[in-house]
Amino acid sequence: MAVASPKQAAQTTAVRRPAADEAPVKMVPEFSKDQELTAFRHMLRIRRFEEKAGQLYGMGLIGGFCHLYIGEEAVVVGMQMVLKPGDPVAIRAASDAHFVVVGGAAMDGPRHIWWNFVSSRQERIEAAKADWKAGRFDIVPGDTTEFIPLPD
Repeated sequence: MAVASPKQAAQTTAVRRPAADEAPVKMVPEFSKDQELTAFRHMLRIRRFEEKAGQLYGMGLIGGFCHLYIGEEAVVVGMQMVLKPGDPVAIRAASDAHFVVVGGAAMDGPRHIWWNFVSSRQERIEAAKADWKAGRFDIVPGDTTEFIPLPD
């Protein structure tokens, strides 16, 4: 990541973007030191998540294929820093792919995550655990032969 200049974030500087069709010069915002530190923290959080996902996949705790994003953190963080509401985004894959896009308004507080349960209140996680153990969740249609117990 480049060192921040003393310019305000709203200022822009002309930068030529390499493109096969010689696209016109684009205006790229410069970021303050605080913005760059925030970006670094976001990239670090993504890296730690990816490292943990790779570790769990290696241990056989994540099934299927696990494509990691390690080394690409700056792509998504940089895009999030410059995109404005309503900006179009194109997603392309070299082969069939499944992915999740999450967005929306900022959450109103922290979320608690345990196994497959997510809630803004810890007591709801505990209630979900009890409901799962007692079989009060609906079964997945077509998957009546297997019950996955709660992890220890």
